Amino acid sequence: MAQPKEIKISIRLSREVHDALAAQAAKKGFEPGDHIRRTLEKRAAKSGLMPAPEAERIRLHWEVVERFQTLARAIDAEGGFDAHFTLNVFRRAMADPALRTLYERAIGGDAFAAGVAGKSPLNMYLGFYVRHAVGAHPKIDAFGKPQRGQVRGEPVQSYQLLSKLDAERQRAISAGP
Repeated sequence: MAQPKEIKISIRLSREVHDALAAQAAKKGFEPGDHIRRTLEKRAAKSGLMPAPEAERIRLHWEVVERFQTLARAIDAEGGFDAHFTLNVFRRAMADPALRTLYERAIGGDAFAAGVAGKSPLNMYLGFYVRHAVGAHPKIDAFGKPQRGQVRGEPVQSYQLLSKLDAERQRAISAGP
């Protein structure tokens, strides 16, 4: 029987450690669990105790995530936030030759090609982390379901539409007077 790719663990933290990690996570646009995972993965990748290809995959993954978050914050600060923010961040990232090269190394292929194995899992993470970097939420319809955008010929073909309103306010607005 094959070993699972990921292993779940449970740890206990003091309230003070948790709160400090949660504050660090918030500053970086991560959920506390994701921040802890990121910190541990980056440390393990630097340790020299794991296979080099896996260490490089982890390094590239988090470098791309962090660069996309930085770009997302810059676009947001310029007033560039709209419902298609995730797509717009991808487009700006691909216009930067260094970031496009980094992204292509992380996915293992051409950013605009279909069927690149590393693309889908990284893009899901990027959508999540871009959204959190600017404090956005999925835009929801009147039934409370996240709305999606779809495009062709882009590195990301499906993405959540975003809003800076919380779900309750979105529902009230879409329900009308």
